[in-house]
Amino acid sequence: DVGGVVALRAALLEKVAFSTLTLINVASLKGWGTGGFFQTIREHPEAFTNLPDWASDALIEGKIRTGSHPGLRPEALAVYLSHWQTPEGRRAFYRQYVQGGEEHTDDLQVHLASLTMPIQVLWGREDQWLSLDYAERLKQALPPHATFAAIDGAGHMVPEDMPGELLRHLG
Repeated sequence: DVGGVVALRAALLEKVAFSTLTLINVASLKGWGTGGFFQTIREHPEAFTNLPDWASDALIEGKIRTGSHPGLRPEALAVYLSHWQTPEGRRAFYRQYVQGGEEHTDDLQVHLASLTMPIQVLWGREDQWLSLDYAERLKQALPPHATFAAIDGAGHMVPEDMPGELLRHLG
């Protein structure tokens, strides 16, 4: 989702020319940073940064697990957790929510319809972080030539959940 925002910012604000653009579960419209988990951390960071390590580790693991619909392979989950379940990793996990916010994508929204390159939007049908309703709003904000496909069996972590189906769309 963040990689797609970086690509959109480059194309729309920095005028970087891409021959094509594929967006996978990209957080680019209002609504991605409000409510629930994201907003609670932004509003009460000290409540999270003061958690004991065991509680923080459980919360981080729970959040990561919700990104996958079928469940991450144990070795993939271990890699994701290895980055976050250290003293600096825990601080960075919460910091990304505190520092992230819709103010970083607000300026993109008025420009989305002006994209001229071929655009493909791919979305995990079972995404618990950014729903298909959100994807539909993005589709409406993009130019009419943008294509959209929902990937069955995938959550937010499409490359982890359905790598073969993702490659089929990218091929």
